[in-house]
Amino acid sequence: MKTIYLSLIILILLSFQNLHAQTSENSSVKMSDENLLKKSPEVSEELLNTEIVLTNDEKIKLADYKNDIIVLCFVTEWVISARTITSALGELHTENLKNVRIIAVSPDDTKSELQNFKKFVKDFKIEFQSGWANKKFTNEFFNITKFRGIPQSFVIKDGKLRGIFRGTSPKINESLMNLVRKISAEANR
Repeated sequence: MKTIYLSLIILILLSFQNLHAQTSENSSVKMSDENLLKKSPEVSEELLNTEIVLTNDEKIKLADYKNDIIVLCFVTEWVISARTITSALGELHTENLKNVRIIAVSPDDTKSELQNFKKFVKDFKIEFQSGWANKKFTNEFFNITKFRGIPQSFVIKDGKLRGIFRGTSPKINESLMNLVRKISAEANR
């Protein structure tokens, strides 16, 4: 009986977190939060050099792509809205924009959560890079936004934040994709 109650409580908490992410997105539908960009324009060397372990066990660092446009999106399989943003990022990925790297990172780090994330990547046919990093990496990015909700995305070019997107909606996804297209066009002139 305790297990049922515990499971029910966890489901309710997860639902509230998903609702919080959706509510937060509605209050920040602009392209990205300019105030956050002014306060935290640089991505630290430590974050750029933190190892991300991909679902295929390859290891990368954001610094590996310092000349590229990086779209770093924090998602997890248990947040329903993660499917919406990964679908939009998949669409962006198929455009084959020059020098654009899309990386989905799960903030979860237990063995079972990572297995679930691998299954999510496989089941939803996510073709761009996906993996996880240590908790410090996740927390540092979440500290930039002062927001713990999932999903949230960061657009990085030359070690600088160019866009921050909290939550997901058609308008937010479109703004994210348009920003990446714009930066790509500027970089490839």
